[in-house]
Amino acid sequence: MASGGGGDGEGKPPAKEESTEYRLRKYLLLLATLVATVTYAAGLNLPGGSWAEDAPAPAGLRVVAGDPILRETRYTRYVVFYACNAVAFAASLVVSLIVLVLPKEGGGRLLSAMRAVMVVDLLGLMGAYAAGSSRDGFTTAAASALLLLVFAYVAGAFLASLNLITVRCQLPCQGRTSPPAAAPRPRPPGDQDPAATKAMKSEHEILLLLAIFAATIAYVAGMNPPGGFWRDTAVDGEHVAGDPVLQGRAHPNRYRAFYVCNTAAFAASLLAVMFIVVEDKRLRHWRKAVPYGLVVAALLGLGGAYAAGSCRDGKHTTYVACLVAPVVAYIAILYIACPSNNPSSTSKSPSNTTSPSNTNTTTTTISIRYIILYLGN
Repeated sequence: MASGGGGDGEGKPPAKEESTEYRLRKYLLLLATLVATVTYAAGLNLPGGSWAEDAPAPAGLRVVAGDPILRETRYTRYVVFYACNAVAFAASLVVSLIVLVLPKEGGGRLLSAMRAVMVVDLLGLMGAYAAGSSRDGFTTAAASALLLLVFAYVAGAFLASLNLITVRCQLPCQGRTSPPAAAPRPRPPGDQDPAATKAMKSEHEILLLLAIFAATIAYVAGMNPPGGFWRDTAVDGEHVAGDPVLQGRAHPNRYRAFYVCNTAAFAASLLAVMFIVVEDKRLRHWRKAVPYGLVVAALLGLGGAYAAGSCRDGKHTTYVACLVAPVVAYIAILYIACPSNNPSSTSKSPSNTTSPSNTNTTTTTISIRYIILYLGN
């Protein structure tokens, strides 16, 4: 029966550590839900649009109204986008199901399966973005360079997590059911305070919400750039059906600025998501600054993409860009005037342990409402 219960704590085995994925399960479920939403919408409304009427195709065949334009003009990109988008959609559904049955303790095999599916999900999302949003050499090079950085980090984090799970699974084979209680996993000196660790985790949950929000917006904007798409191919070859209108001769530099900023925001938000999920396992000395820097980079990228894509002349672009200055100044004032909001001082102020949870709950509700409103529009 219950042989390990009760009184003496001497023979009681040490409690298993709660996995980061279990602690962040509701945010991972939100991430998987939003990825499934945007990939489902992108699969039904392919980038480049559809033919408005029956007409001869560029290759001499005949197209039917409603067929994807990208399939006729750039078949390879169409196949890559469709395959990656479908893989990301299916993987996000699998992640959602795994999160629902994820145990609080243990579950090494299920954790390794979940991490593998998450890697496939993010790789599919990146591949679909690169294939569906780029049309020329510049945009392809920009997307490839930024997303390769994300791929390198995701691959490294995945291999490291597999190694960690393999070591834990080998313990029973060596005659031990758990790591010895006398030799707990060493932690850096700054992580000994439970109150500071709890506050840091609450802050990371808020950052994870912002990163998910930024990734969702950037993916949707990349699939449907401002200005729409050309519906026909120019006789002089100036543009091809399915290409972004903004990319043409009228505003090529503005489109490039929009694309670089939007892709940078997308890549930074994915890096932030992955870093926050794996930060408890590695890179503990960097965890205070890197998530903040990545989320700020993603938000600044969204601001730059909005300024470049929402205006068509220099005057209005200047107006929009000037709105960023008060926001940056406000963030700087909060950072300087409120030491408790400074990530470097979190470990020094354990008295603020109640406010992060309240802030986290409020921010979660507001962020989910704004995400739903955005996707509904």
